[in-house]
Amino acid sequence: MATIPVKRGQVCDNCRFRKVKCDRGLPCKNCHIGDLRCQYRHSIRRKGPKQGQGRRQTQLRQGLGIDEYQFQILTSEAPPGSTSNSHEDAPTDAQVNTQPFSSPPTNIDPAPQSQPEPESDSTTPPNDATIDTGDLCKRMSLSLVAHIRLFQRFLYPIMPVVDDDILADAARLDDLPPSRYALILAICAATRMQLRLDKRIDNCENDLNAQIPSEPRLTGDILVNLAENSLRQYSVIDDATLDSVLVSFFLFASYGNLNDPRHAWFYLNQSITLAQSLDLTKESGYYGLPDEEREKRRRVFWLLFVTERQVPSPITLPQN
Repeated sequence: MATIPVKRGQVCDNCRFRKVKCDRGLPCKNCHIGDLRCQYRHSIRRKGPKQGQGRRQTQLRQGLGIDEYQFQILTSEAPPGSTSNSHEDAPTDAQVNTQPFSSPPTNIDPAPQSQPEPESDSTTPPNDATIDTGDLCKRMSLSLVAHIRLFQRFLYPIMPVVDDDILADAARLDDLPPSRYALILAICAATRMQLRLDKRIDNCENDLNAQIPSEPRLTGDILVNLAENSLRQYSVIDDATLDSVLVSFFLFASYGNLNDPRHAWFYLNQSITLAQSLDLTKESGYYGLPDEEREKRRRVFWLLFVTERQVPSPITLPQN
């Protein structure tokens, strides 16, 4: 009577070494055909982490408690106070051994229970801040309007490219697009520098400063920075308008007064390029427009034309 081969739960050592399929008999078919000694000495090891290793397992074996703070996530629905309360109840040893995890950042520490009022103050802005912001915007408008009035009085005869609506726009800054706001700031910057309002004459301030509110304190550099920041809020290529052309021109005038020819020429070239994209150099760019718009466009063209001819480019060849 033939013996029934015994089935094993693993492959034999020979089939495992040869990496062939084993029928797990004793002997298996492959070993019987090859006249090999069939053995099952290889012990199967479970996949995964090794037993008895790992920081958390060591912590559990030492009898240390689990710090619940490590497994909680702060969200807008769960205030920081609920998380820190469970953390304070943890054993002292656990806090010492898991210091990088158990010490929450200082910016999310809950306020002491004896001082609950600061938490409500931090979530609700005081009314005074809103009032100060509105008052600052109003004072900013008054200062810009005063600068534009000086421009109309002294500089408009040589740069007649600003319409009368600019004064009304300066009084409503919150409703302006970035291009219009940048134009107002650039005009004020060029006015302040062209009239030397930041210069002292005989240890005295310029008399024209008396016509400008003292607050907020605006200088030519501050106005230039504000105008450039507003200019970055939109694409002058996609929003090519006369306002964008004039913003670049007045920034050119501002940097010219700052003796910065590099920035000045950049903005002059940008202004001319934008004017060309609007076809100000072609008669076709004036067809079908109202008389007032055509007149303004021609003034902008001639202003750029004369400026480009009068201001020589400081480009020289290097000396040998």
